[in-house]
Amino acid sequence: MVENVSNQSFLCRAWNGDIKLWQAVCLSFIGIICVFILSFILVAAVLSLKANGYINFNIIPLNNLITISLIILFNVFTIRSVWLCASSPKLKIKHAIARLWAMLLGVYVIVALYNLGIN
Repeated sequence: MVENVSNQSFLCRAWNGDIKLWQAVCLSFIGIICVFILSFILVAAVLSLKANGYINFNIIPLNNLITISLIILFNVFTIRSVWLCASSPKLKIKHAIARLWAMLLGVYVIVALYNLGIN
């Protein structure tokens, strides 16, 4: 039984590559901004807990873990979405640019994982 695409949420359709390429690329830019805002809020909450004495350990690795984990999770979603949506454009140059963007995000995820291992 095939599920109707219009019944799926936008993020589910993005995960499956059923949105337009420009929407996937815009989602990646907007999502990166949202991830940094969300990580800022979570890090501020951890700092508040530290200031109030609820946690008594070095919070810098925890802050790095929160930020890098959110970035990695969202970028994996974005890479898959852009890669799958890139097969739909009729012009070959759009296809190549979108796949290049997905590969650059992949390199960014690898660098983020490497930095997570160092800290």
